[in-house]
Amino acid sequence: MNSSNYLCNRNRNPKQFKAMDQEDFDAIKKIKKENKQAFNPWSRKDDDELINLFFDGVPVGEMSIKLKRTKGAIRARIRKMELIHIKKKDPSKK
Repeated sequence: MNSSNYLCNRNRNPKQFKAMDQEDFDAIKKIKKENKQAFNPWSRKDDDELINLFFDGVPVGEMSIKLKRTKGAIRARIRKMELIHIKKKDPSKK
């Protein structure tokens, strides 16, 4: 099995990689057909824009349109970046 058969995340330990089967590839292909950005890594520019939109109080639906990501992807990235915790700790963040 070559390395392209592994679903990985930059922050994951290589031992945690999950071997993908044809069903996984087909599911990803279908999702990417509907949303070209799906499964693409987030760039620093995307992250910066998400941070600005989040602290400006932009709704998730609007963020998803601007960033061309699903609402689920936006919510997941907000959680991963711990933006909600930052907002709660520092009330000066809108």
